[in-house]
Amino acid sequence: MILGIVILLSSNFLSGQEQLGLRTERYSGIEGISINPANGLSYPLTWDFNVGSIGLFFDNSFGYVSQTNIINLYGNLENVKEAIDLSKDVQPRGPLVAHLYENNRDKGFSLLTRVSGPSLALHIGNNSFGVFTKARFETNIRNFPGSVTYQKIYDTKFGDPIHIPKMDIAGMGWAEVGVHYGRRIELADGYLDLGTNLKYLMGYQGFFIKNGDDFDMVLSKDTAILSKPNITFGYTNEALNDDFRANPSLNQNGSGFSIDLGVNYVMPDGDGSYRYKIGASLIDLGSIKFSTNGEQRQFSIDSSFTTDFRKYEQYTDPNDLISAVETDFYGAINTSKVSDGFTLMTPAAISLQADVKIASLFYLHTMWNQRLVFKSPAVKRDNIIALTPRLEHRWFVAMMPVVIYNYSDFRTGLAFRVGYVSFGTDNIGSIFGHGDFTGSDFYVGFKINPFKINLGGRRGSGSRGPSTKGVKCYKF
Repeated sequence: MILGIVILLSSNFLSGQEQLGLRTERYSGIEGISINPANGLSYPLTWDFNVGSIGLFFDNSFGYVSQTNIINLYGNLENVKEAIDLSKDVQPRGPLVAHLYENNRDKGFSLLTRVSGPSLALHIGNNSFGVFTKARFETNIRNFPGSVTYQKIYDTKFGDPIHIPKMDIAGMGWAEVGVHYGRRIELADGYLDLGTNLKYLMGYQGFFIKNGDDFDMVLSKDTAILSKPNITFGYTNEALNDDFRANPSLNQNGSGFSIDLGVNYVMPDGDGSYRYKIGASLIDLGSIKFSTNGEQRQFSIDSSFTTDFRKYEQYTDPNDLISAVETDFYGAINTSKVSDGFTLMTPAAISLQADVKIASLFYLHTMWNQRLVFKSPAVKRDNIIALTPRLEHRWFVAMMPVVIYNYSDFRTGLAFRVGYVSFGTDNIGSIFGHGDFTGSDFYVGFKINPFKINLGGRRGSGSRGPSTKGVKCYKF
C-alpha cells in the first residue's frame, strides 16, 4: 500500500518532462525559447504574451502498479495491494498490485513541476526580445544501483558484504526571472539565428546526498559495518524546524544565475515559413548558492564504522537523528558540519533540434537532449530523444510526440493547441492505457498573441507577413 501511495502522491506533482506540445511548434513564442533561445526569431507574429502554464511529471524505475493508469489509480487507491508485504507463496494477481523491480538494472526517479508566469516575447525585424518568469521544483535519483534495492538487501545473508557504489541524489525548488535577446543574420542562402536567455535564480529549498567513494556495508541482526564511508550531504535546515513545519512559508534561502545559448540555421520557403530549421543549444547552465538556512555535512573516515542502526528508529526529529549519528561517528555533536551553506548546479543539458516542413501545414520535429554531468552536486536533467510529427495551423495544432526516455523507455504522447490554449502529455498511455504504471505527465498553457485581420487588402499589425527571401527572380 505504501508503494502505491508514494507513486500516486508523486504523480500529483507530475511535470511534462520537456512539454513538447508547448515548445516545439512555430507559434510557441516565449515558451519555445526554453528549448533554444534562437527560436524567438522563427516566431511568425510580432508579439506573444504567456498568461501562464503548468507542467507536471513523475517517473521511476524502482517500482510499478500493475494493470492501471493514473485515472483508475486515483479513484481506487484504497484497493492497491503491496506485493512486498505478502508471502511469495500468495502473491496477488490482477490489477492494482504495487511491485518493486527486482532486476539488477540501475534505478532512477524524477519528480518535476514547472510553472510559467506572465511572460512576453517580441519579434521586431531581425531582433527578438523577451522577459519571463518561472517557478520550478525538480528532484531526481540517477544510476541508483540495482544491487542496493530493498529486495536485494533483504535477500542478502547476514555477514555478506553489500557493495555501495558512487551515487548522488539532489532536489531543489527555485524561481526564475529572465530576459531574452536574439539576433538574425541574413546569409546568402538562409538565415543564421542567435539567441540567449539570462536568468536570475531565487532558491527556496534544496538538498543533496553524495556518496563520493565506493564502500562495502555488512549487516547483522542489529548492527551495520561500513568500510571507509565518504558521504557528503547538504540541505536547507529551515524545513527541519518545528515552527516551519507547523506554519510553512515561502522564504528565499539562496540565489544564483543561469544562462541559455542557442543557434539555428533556417532555410526559408518564401511563404513566411521555412523548409527546415536546424538548431543547437546549451540550456540551464548555472547554479544556486544556499547561503541562508543552509548547511553542508560530511561523514568520512579511513577505517570501518560500526553502529547499532536500530537505535536510530527512536528519533522522529531529523536534527536529533543527525546529532546521534555524528556522535557515534565522530564522538561529539556538531562535528560533521563542513560549512554554513552549499551550492547546487541547475539541470543543464546540450540540445540538438531539427524541424522540417513535410507539406503545407505538416511538420516533423526532432530533438535530442543530453544532460551534462558535473563533479559538483547538481539536479540532473533526464535524457530525451523525441520525434514529433504535427499538423500546424495558426489557430490549431495537433501533434504526437514519440519519446525515448533516458535511452531505455519508449512512450507516445498527444498534444493540441486550440486558439490560445495548449494541453497535452508526453505519455498518453499513463493516462488512458492499461499497463504497468510507473509515472505520468500532463501540461496545459494559456497565451495571447495578435489576431491577423485583413481589411481592404491591408495586413494586420500582428502579422509579419510572408518573406520573399529565397524566392528566385527569373529573367526572360
